[in-house]
Parts: sequence; C-alpha cells; structure tokens
Amino acid sequence: MISILREEGVLDKDYSKRAKALFEKYHPIEKDPNISDEDKFKAMERWWKEHYELLKEKGLELQHIKKAVEHPNIQFKEGVKELFEIVLQKRIPLIIFSSS
Repeated sequence: MISILREEGVLDKDYSKRAKALFEKYHPIEKDPNISDEDKFKAMERWWKEHYELLKEKGLELQHIKKAVEHPNIQFKEGVKELFEIVLQKRIPLIIFSSS
C-alpha cells in the first residue's frame, strides 16, 4: 500500500517526492546481501520511523488509505480473506506492511 500512496498521487506531490527519496535511500540497504541482518534491521527501523513521521506530517487519513486499497494493483495472497474474517470477528487490530 505504501507504494500506491507513493506512486499514485494519493497524497500530495511533496509526499511522493520525499517518500521516493526514502525508498531510494533504504531499499538498496534492504536488498544488499553484504549488509548484516543487524545493520539492516537498524536501517529498516530508521526508514519506518522517517516514513511514519512523513505520513503524519502530510496528514494521512482514512480516506487516503481507502483510496489506496481500492487501487487495481492491490493483490492479496491466498488465505488473506480468511485471516481478515477472523480478525474482524475477534475485533483484533491489524496493520499490514509489505515491501512489495
């Protein structure tokens, strides 16, 4: 969903530009096999914190999430529908992050 927010103009152009810069900075670290897991974890944590602050600054709201979720490129893996049904029935809060 973050890629939809970043690439599809769900938030403003400044958000897209800054989110893309964060992606370009941290994604190579995430994929680099020569960087230790410990260093990757620290970098991914920094990436998440910086991006979270950017989302707060740009005023991410439920309407933006709904727009991103309705995008035709969103696809879920097998079994996700059943997971959502259980989460809904049990009233379990759920946040999903995906790097793809």
